Amino acid sequence: MMVLSMELPNLETEDDVDYEKNMVEMFQDAQTSFYEGCPTSCLVTILLLLNLCITHGVNSTFIDELLYLPKVDLFPKDNTFPKSFY
Repeated sequence: MMVLSMELPNLETEDDVDYEKNMVEMFQDAQTSFYEGCPTSCLVTILLLLNLCITHGVNSTFIDELLYLPKVDLFPKDNTFPKSFY
């Protein structure tokens, strides 16, 4: 799995601290796999799927159905795969 690093600027206001917290959380989530033993990160998998959908012009309803199938029927029950596009 590819490991990314990120540096954030010094933050001073409460909004800046909230922003930093959210960015760090999203960054960590992006590097997490959907289930133990999954060979790719959440970010890589979602970007690959969205790229395919955009390339082939599918709508958000199809994307939701495409995401739902692995979440419920293919991956282990404790997976973190998203159920929908939103």
